[in-house]
Amino acid sequence: MSQHTPAQSTPAASVAPSDPTGATTAAGVESRALLFAIGGFVPAGVIGLILFGSHDIPLAGANSLGNVTAIVSAVLALVVFIVGYVLSYAEPSRAWLRDVRLGRQFLDIGGLAFAHAVLCYLAYGVLFKLLQDAFLDAVVFPIPAAVLLGAACATSSYFVYLSAVHMTTSRVASTMAIFLVLGLLTSMLTAADPLWWTMNISALGMNDDLSSHVFNFTLLIAGIVLTTMANYMTAELESGPLTRTDATTTDAVALGRARYVKWSLVLIGVFLACVGIFHVNDFFWIHNTVATGMAVVFCVLVFRLPWVVPGLPRAFFVVGYIFIAVIVVSAVFFATGYYNLTAVEIIAFALIFTWLIVLIRMVSAAATDAAALPAPPVAPSPLVE
Repeated sequence: MSQHTPAQSTPAASVAPSDPTGATTAAGVESRALLFAIGGFVPAGVIGLILFGSHDIPLAGANSLGNVTAIVSAVLALVVFIVGYVLSYAEPSRAWLRDVRLGRQFLDIGGLAFAHAVLCYLAYGVLFKLLQDAFLDAVVFPIPAAVLLGAACATSSYFVYLSAVHMTTSRVASTMAIFLVLGLLTSMLTAADPLWWTMNISALGMNDDLSSHVFNFTLLIAGIVLTTMANYMTAELESGPLTRTDATTTDAVALGRARYVKWSLVLIGVFLACVGIFHVNDFFWIHNTVATGMAVVFCVLVFRLPWVVPGLPRAFFVVGYIFIAVIVVSAVFFATGYYNLTAVEIIAFALIFTWLIVLIRMVSAAATDAAALPAPPVAPSPLVE
């Protein structure tokens, strides 16, 4: 009888991945992001020289540096995000995207791209408005204005590219949170009727002005982004232990639980988009139905979650119950005349999306921890005679 000793092999984790192009290394990604920044600076600077000509330009307002910067940076952000996302299409984090139909891929990528474009538009619009208030009656000379336009577009192109390449569930959740806050605040600050809050929050979307367009477009894109997050999170739930009660839980049961969460989030996203599509003044019953449906789906998901995703901390389940209780108490205050409808809607809106964003980030964190666990040891080879 002879014993053959298995050949010693180097663990796979200790072998550095080969990447001759450097496209997927951290340094390679940063280098490519810098190229996109240069690519944003040059055309934006040329556009600035053409538009500004030989006259001075104000910081904010119509035909201002802020207005041009917001528009040009938004267009570049849209293009840069799509290109960056497509270039990273083969990455492991994009596996779920490759498994869905082509139309759904366009919707997911388009929603995220538009969200980043609008973020740049709103961010630069607000920034230059603040600068105008800080430097009253100040103007910018043509060439410095073109340089500032190029620098702003280079900065946005750089960070948008990095966001596209490193897009994960947590990043999508953070993007949607910032996008919603900026969009709704911009709509509130630019509302033609300063007393809109005496009616309801949907009054922001009733008119045919900038405020209404921003409000409705924000809800539409946020709904699309939420469905994208549902796809990301489902992939993480399917690969992680959160949907398994114990070792006896079958793959079919775990898959069914993950898909229940997915379609709940998709339904909330569709309802949110419909709130922006069907304005309350033109489609009163449809608008109120989808808004109410969003709250109902949220409540059902909160109460079902301990059985659907049992691996989450119990404290998170308790937080969900507290949020529902706060919403119910707010509704009672409205029924008794203590609160107006706008207060109840803002409270419900804030709590629902806070809970959803925390849920998505917790699932993503759990999936990351599960992926970092060492692989189980391989059993030694049997004795061979």
